[in-house]
Amino acid sequence: MQTSGAEATPVWRRPPIFRLLLIALAAELGFAVLNVSVMPVYLKLDRGFSGTVFTTVLAAFLFSEAVFKPFAGHLADKHGRRMFLILAPALVVLTPLLSLAVPYGWGHAEVVSFVGLRVIDGLAAAMLWPAIYAAVGEAVGPEERTQGMSLLNVCFMLGLALGPLVGGVVNDLFGSRVPSFVLASALFLATGLAAFRFAAKDSRKDRIAEGRGLDEHRLQDLIQCARKIPLVLALAFVVFLAVGLLLGVIKPLASELYSLSETQFGLILLPAAVSMAILGVPISKWGERLGGRRAVQLGLLLCATGIWLVAIGAWFDFARNLAFVAFSGALVGVGFLMAIPSWQAAIGHIDPRRAGSYLGAVMTAQGVGAIVGVPIGGLLFDIGHFWPIIGCASTLSACVLLAAIAIPKP
Repeated sequence: MQTSGAEATPVWRRPPIFRLLLIALAAELGFAVLNVSVMPVYLKLDRGFSGTVFTTVLAAFLFSEAVFKPFAGHLADKHGRRMFLILAPALVVLTPLLSLAVPYGWGHAEVVSFVGLRVIDGLAAAMLWPAIYAAVGEAVGPEERTQGMSLLNVCFMLGLALGPLVGGVVNDLFGSRVPSFVLASALFLATGLAAFRFAAKDSRKDRIAEGRGLDEHRLQDLIQCARKIPLVLALAFVVFLAVGLLLGVIKPLASELYSLSETQFGLILLPAAVSMAILGVPISKWGERLGGRRAVQLGLLLCATGIWLVAIGAWFDFARNLAFVAFSGALVGVGFLMAIPSWQAAIGHIDPRRAGSYLGAVMTAQGVGAIVGVPIGGLLFDIGHFWPIIGCASTLSACVLLAAIAIPKP
């Protein structure tokens, strides 16, 4: 139980929360530098992989993350969060460097090696995110859970937005893509050391004694958790299908439609990152006042509006202005900051002792949606460069309606 003094302190300034937020930011920045910023360009330009092959490598990461997340969340409920916060970054400290060590011209073995390394990355991500979301949910009171989830999503989205900028600057500065791989390894190492030093100890015995754990955790419980929230899982799938439509082609879109270099592409995401950092806490408080379902609907509406503003560039030249695109991106960032934490908080209220299992199931649905969306986005890109954007905007618009029945009432 938190003291009144602790409750008076802003959530992000409380040491246990602040440390978890830093761990999340360092981890996501590492994943974004590796798998969003440098890997697609490296595989296409340095390794000479075709579009089909390098998107397959990306899909291996997403598939691995989606498959393992529910099991990792279930095990984090059983054995505690700290173990997974340490083991996850430890798994991926060397995978960026091992990627550089794969011999050139190795034929099918070269592709298989990259796929295998990305599977390990996906396993690490699966171990990390349900554990850290559940840890933050436990570190705040029930009435502050939306704020906690929002702050964590700020860190996640900041890392995702800053990854291309940081990776692009490093690549352009050194005239090589190798330093980005070294940077990713350094970020994962920092994440693991921070988790080892600062993550709260929570063994299974301690969790049961404090009433935060269950005497028995069966795999069947995981299936039961998923069965309790089928509409939430459907919403998560469709929202991230929309995300997947852009995920695999966003850098080619930036180059083809706006002639942006790697650094310029990162800079165009900066307004979204800044808006998320500044508005994260106020938006979460606004979402708490609105209530989970209304907050999710409004957030998804803002996301759909932002993507539609980019999509109309297919017909109107003014919408191709970079300042206009940056504003639209900021709108999308704000929308996600309102929608995602609100539905995560609603799920966390169902049974806090199984929070990792519920969040793992939802994150798996998100991952499967992204996996389905990536190849569809590639097909739409081949038809016309604006079609993935139009498809994303249309799908998010449908999600606004789906959220009305999917999000559980408190």
